[in-house]
This record gives sequence, structure tokens and C-alpha cells, in this order.
Amino acid sequence: MKRPPFTDADVQHFFDVDYHDRGLMKWQGYFLSDHTSAIKEAQSDNQWKTQPLPRQSQPEIKRRLVQAVHKQRPVLVQQLSIDGQTNAHNFATGIVD
Repeated sequence: MKRPPFTDADVQHFFDVDYHDRGLMKWQGYFLSDHTSAIKEAQSDNQWKTQPLPRQSQPEIKRRLVQAVHKQRPVLVQQLSIDGQTNAHNFATGIVD
């Protein structure tokens, strides 16, 4: 036996009474996966913060600073302590004016 086509009233009743949208619940798995991927990518991007940068000569530093000023590019500076040890957490970034 063939069922008659749904009427607009049938469809409206289904959405008003029977259908329960799970909303965000059905997407949680996707969001969690994307969030985890974003965190891993951010951690790999910030890897330079935990490792000492290679030392540069005075002429190289000057050349890079002049280039950064002219092109308005940010620079990263990592401080070398008095005893010659690099503290990987002691750094600054910014644009040189």
C-alpha cells in the first residue's frame, strides 16, 4: 500500500513535536578533532620559544634590524645572560621603530 505524500501540516508537526535537534552535540567530535589539531600546530609553531636560537654576529644583527625597520617587519630577540647561557624563555618580539 502506497503512503500518500506528506502534507505541509505533517512536516510542520514533525518539526514541532517529533524532531529533536541535537544541535552542537552532533558536531562535538569534529570540533574536538579540529581543536586538538590546532593545539598541536600551535605548539610546533612555538617550539622556538623553548630552544636557544643560533647566535648572530654584530654585523648580521645590524643588517637584520635595518631591514626590519625599513620593511616594518617584526623581530625576535633572545637574551643571552652574563654567564653566556641562553635562557630560552627570555625573549621579546616586536616592530622596531
